[in-house]
Amino acid sequence: MEKKNKKDSLNFKNLATKDDIRELDKKMDEQGVRLDKKIDERFGKLDKKIDLVGASLQGQITRIENKINTEMATKDDINRVITYMDKFVEIADTYKKQDLMRGEAIITHSDQLQNHENRIKLLESAKK
Repeated sequence: MEKKNKKDSLNFKNLATKDDIRELDKKMDEQGVRLDKKIDERFGKLDKKIDLVGASLQGQITRIENKINTEMATKDDINRVITYMDKFVEIADTYKKQDLMRGEAIITHSDQLQNHENRIKLLESAKK
């Protein structure tokens, strides 16, 4: 059996040369640049969309803040209403007490009037 030389069994036609590797490297760089451009374009579009959404949200937030500031009661507003209600209740209690006192006075006067009427009738009947 004859030994074959390693050089005889290799096919050098399929091996890449330094020029092949440089050319491949150059093509990959070009593809990388094109890919970077595409990515930049897509991110640019996304940035614009995000900016639009952000501006829209900011507008909505501003409108909500305006509504809150103009249409909703603050703690100070509520405290002011409660203070007025407390004053009103005080006044109503005062009137209620005065009304009870007037009622008692009317009952007392009514009793006195009845008493006077009875005495007048007795005096008139005694005079006859």
